[in-house]
Amino acid sequence: RVPFAALVASVGMSLGLSTAVVATTALVATTNSAVASPMAAPAQDTPDQIWRVDPRNGRIRTLQGTVTVNSLTEVVIKIGDRDNKYTSAEVIEIQWGSVPPSYRDGKLLAERNDYEASVASYRTAAGDASGREVVQAEARFRAAQTLLAWGTQDSECVREVDRFLSDHSGSARVPEARYLKARALHLTGDAAGAAAGFQSLYQTGSAGDAPGYDKGFCLDAGL
Repeated sequence: RVPFAALVASVGMSLGLSTAVVATTALVATTNSAVASPMAAPAQDTPDQIWRVDPRNGRIRTLQGTVTVNSLTEVVIKIGDRDNKYTSAEVIEIQWGSVPPSYRDGKLLAERNDYEASVASYRTAAGDASGREVVQAEARFRAAQTLLAWGTQDSECVREVDRFLSDHSGSARVPEARYLKARALHLTGDAAGAAAGFQSLYQTGSAGDAPGYDKGFCLDAGL
């Protein structure tokens, strides 16, 4: 069984991310896996967890509650009766608590490199009307991410990203989804389409003033 961090690193390298970006992402994934492994399915009332960087001192805090918004501009987590709002830049990771069984299955199957079954499970979760919109968005994104990791479904990955962008245009995952699509287009042989995608992402966020777009990530796309 491949640890989730290794899967993240593998996908990151396949996307052409810089070594630093891949290492950071894999480290976060390792931390999250230790906190809540998919092998131990959480109860349906398990709270979400977010890792937030305090802009005043740079310290990372973990908060538990229910995430109701995960957008390019802000993350809202309900703790008790209070809605706590943070800019998207302050939140470095979210661990989803109450999710449909199909979502948990998708994570576990991806760890086992069973990409076909993982994609099917994530798609089920993305279309589960009983689930939260934020979880549906994450499931759709992970379906696209897993299709790229599969290695033989690049065209399908492009279509999955298009659906994600259509259904969840304001999601915090949009920059990563755009990167996924450009990389997948390159792997299908559409060099012009890939170049346009990477250039568009670079132009959107390279100045560092676009909400939700990390400057370093967008500069990486420009390379």
